[in-house]
Amino acid sequence: MKNSHHLPRSAAAIVVAMGLWPGVTWAQEPNPEVWATNGTVAAIATSGNSIFLGGDFTLVGPNTGHFVAVDAASGLPEGGWPRVDDVVNWLAKATRGDT
Repeated sequence: MKNSHHLPRSAAAIVVAMGLWPGVTWAQEPNPEVWATNGTVAAIATSGNSIFLGGDFTLVGPNTGHFVAVDAASGLPEGGWPRVDDVVNWLAKATRGDT
């Protein structure tokens, strides 16, 4: 005798497929106040007021987006520039006005 409490195989496959269907998600905008690495962080430890990071990275610093102006004397990022959240392929120096 057939058990009437089970879903047919095709209905079960549809339910599973719907669960695997990619949904629409929205990207987060990075917070420029939060520091980031240029690679993967694999380990984190704390001691007192210090946080220790280890992993496959060579730089830790402010999240500047895809453009940053750096002070030639101090090596620190200069403020006052707009944040760029897309790829930058070219830069050109101004020939008139402010440089």
